[in-house]
Amino acid sequence: MPLNNLHSITDYKATSTEMIEEYRRQSVLASSVDQADIDLMNFLDQIVLDTE
Repeated sequence: MPLNNLHSITDYKATSTEMIEEYRRQSVLASSVDQADIDLMNFLDQIVLDTE
């Protein structure tokens, strides 16, 4: 299933397994967007360096 397909997470007829799969799909999508943001990655790298 393509990551950019829209799915409703408010479908109360969905099973818990379907909800977990949807949360995982959305997490992967959000993560891929974050990883593509070079400025965000540089910012997070700097935070890690500052805490060492």
